[in-house]
Amino acid sequence: MITELLFNILFAPLMLMVGVMPEIKGTVDRSFIVLFARMISSVAYFIPLNSVMKYLIASIMLDITHIVWKIVLRVKSFVPTMGP
Repeated sequence: MITELLFNILFAPLMLMVGVMPEIKGTVDRSFIVLFARMISSVAYFIPLNSVMKYLIASIMLDITHIVWKIVLRVKSFVPTMGP
């Protein structure tokens, strides 16, 4: 509840700016969407998503582990009996 209130306060100016922007109306040609989907599928044929996801997940896990370790070290430095 408190964090929601803080987010509402922080995002209020942004929401006001977005609210005064004019509405965008337009159409997208269906052939463009089909072409874009074919391009994505052809790239996915040469670079399988399963292989990419393994490396992406490993990279994210490494980053999260690094962040958690830094937080643990920071908290540990505040406890007087644990040392630096």
